[in-house]
Amino acid sequence: MADGRGRGGHENHPRWLVGFVLLVLFLLGVGGIILVALAPTPPETFWDWTLLVAGAVLSTAATAAWARGVLLRVVPRVTGTLRRVLAWVARRRVLVPAAIVVALGILLGAPGLDLAGQLRIAVGGCSEPQELRLVTASDNDVTARDLARRYEAYSAGRNHGCPVTEVGVFALDSGTVAAHATNPEGWWDPATGLVDLGPQPDLWFTSTSAEMAPVAHEGSALAEAPRTIATTPIVVGLPPSSAVGTDQIDAHRWVDVFRTLVFGGELVARPDPESAGAGALMTALLYGQRAPGALDPGQVEGALAGARAQGGFPTGSSSAQLCAYRRSSPSIGAATSGTPVARTAVIATEQDIARLDRGDPLGGACPDSLPGGMPRETRLEAAYPSDTRGLDFQIVRMSWTASSRPGVATASSTGEQDAAAKDFEDWLGSGEGRAALVAEGLRPAGAATLPRGGLIDPRYGVDPTSEFDLAGVPADVLAGTLEQYRSARPRGRVLIAMDTSGSMDAATSAGTRLDVVRSAVSSTVRLAGPRDEVGLWVFPGGNPAGHQELVPLDTATPERLDQLRRSLAMARAAGNTPLYRTMLDGLGAVGSGDPSLTSGAVVITDGEDTNSGLTPQAVAASLPAGARLTVVTLGETRCNGPGLSALTATSSRVECLDADPASLGAVLDSTVDAVWSGR
Repeated sequence: MADGRGRGGHENHPRWLVGFVLLVLFLLGVGGIILVALAPTPPETFWDWTLLVAGAVLSTAATAAWARGVLLRVVPRVTGTLRRVLAWVARRRVLVPAAIVVALGILLGAPGLDLAGQLRIAVGGCSEPQELRLVTASDNDVTARDLARRYEAYSAGRNHGCPVTEVGVFALDSGTVAAHATNPEGWWDPATGLVDLGPQPDLWFTSTSAEMAPVAHEGSALAEAPRTIATTPIVVGLPPSSAVGTDQIDAHRWVDVFRTLVFGGELVARPDPESAGAGALMTALLYGQRAPGALDPGQVEGALAGARAQGGFPTGSSSAQLCAYRRSSPSIGAATSGTPVARTAVIATEQDIARLDRGDPLGGACPDSLPGGMPRETRLEAAYPSDTRGLDFQIVRMSWTASSRPGVATASSTGEQDAAAKDFEDWLGSGEGRAALVAEGLRPAGAATLPRGGLIDPRYGVDPTSEFDLAGVPADVLAGTLEQYRSARPRGRVLIAMDTSGSMDAATSAGTRLDVVRSAVSSTVRLAGPRDEVGLWVFPGGNPAGHQELVPLDTATPERLDQLRRSLAMARAAGNTPLYRTMLDGLGAVGSGDPSLTSGAVVITDGEDTNSGLTPQAVAASLPAGARLTVVTLGETRCNGPGLSALTATSSRVECLDADPASLGAVLDSTVDAVWSGR
């Protein structure tokens, strides 16, 4: 007699009832999941916890009940089928089981891991990315940021679209980085006792091996020996108006190329040798150090100074000079192709020329892309002297320990930071990283040929088939070049006057305004040559309407520069702003009748004059002859303010430049070096 039980001894129920119950259980499970999703993460209030617990209980209970009903019906069928399959496999001995295991591993291994990762992100969301900080010189800033962006996209792609690492890039001159990297506790400024150099870097990216050469691997902040990742040759970018063709350059040495250009009446521009490794290397090639027929550095610098004066090229980095060339284009700026800037041959890297011609961002005053690139009638064409060398781009991980100096809080590097930095390094050497280097206009280290589609393309004025000496120029040769350069350039006398009024105590993202000025001035004085003179004033001084002399004007010996840096730390913000009186007194102090000496006063301020008792017109009328005055503003006061604009409108010998905490160092470098270089 039937007892109302089906197979397996379970009661039979109408199919519609079973389906209805399963549907209800499924909806209850979904409702529980929704309640869990609505609960904030992490839960904070009583109701947050109520939502979370209720949702978890509901979804778990519903799922268990639903699964029980399904399993009771499905398991007997599945186990029977599984027994038959296992019996069949057992009769086939080893071959079939092994093949099945391999097939399952292939089919389910990677997709299974990928599915697990997707589920983890769907449930928990993306985790916070690891922060990585990379320091580089300003000329490499655009390249470093582009590489960082490409790496972030690559690493996020490996993690289902979730960012793994955020790479922050900041610019600092290599000399400053090297000086602090010699000590793993050294990421703070000894002139101020403050950690105001920028973020403590995890990676250091340079354009030449010579920039890292002063830092030994052992006992320093370098976690390893530096690695060469890419190169780019030094070239001459010839404008369309040049009477010299690339065939007159490609087969000749640099010293002969320079003679051909200068004696042929061409204007030539070269980046500042003090600003980056590229400028020092270019200068070594021009001087022809350790090569037959070396040029006299004085003659080279005289010709370049004359070209700068006539061509109007700015001092400083290669990117600043190429930006000036771009803006001289008749379709871009107000100048025409007949201006001296547009007729100047530019010594730059292959990467620089390709970036310029394609219209890539150049940094500085040219931060944006130029749609369509440079007009064809103004594009530069790269020529490759026979003895040219290249920049050998380096990357190195940095590892810091907490400072033992009282009052200086520098943190130790973490294992997570080091792992992220190593992954970035490894990526640069991978296929994806090398493709990114080519896209940026660099030649990956060890590459025999360059893939198509990158920036190194004849369409952008460069020759991907050109060859050059890959050996880096020794650091001692570059050091000797800089010594010759400093001795060859004219003498300069600079007085730096710092506003220390009460408003300089205002906070910025990098400390107070006074902290920012201290750091910028401490770095800028490194540009002084052995024959240059420097002095430091602050205002107000002991006399409320005047200044205080911290360092008298005299030759910029290493001892005097050390004294100046120590004096910076003593300055305190308080009092009014006797701006006009300081301007007049400062120009009176630097004025000189010596024709071999270029003089100038640089006044850094964040406010208008408050208590000098002078008008801008009276200041302009009283300016002594023979010296220049540059006012650098920081803070709310700008050059277009009533007092400073009236001063610059009245006198052509007064220049005013606006700056902010991020740009002050570069503005001071350009301004002070122009005086010390006799420009």
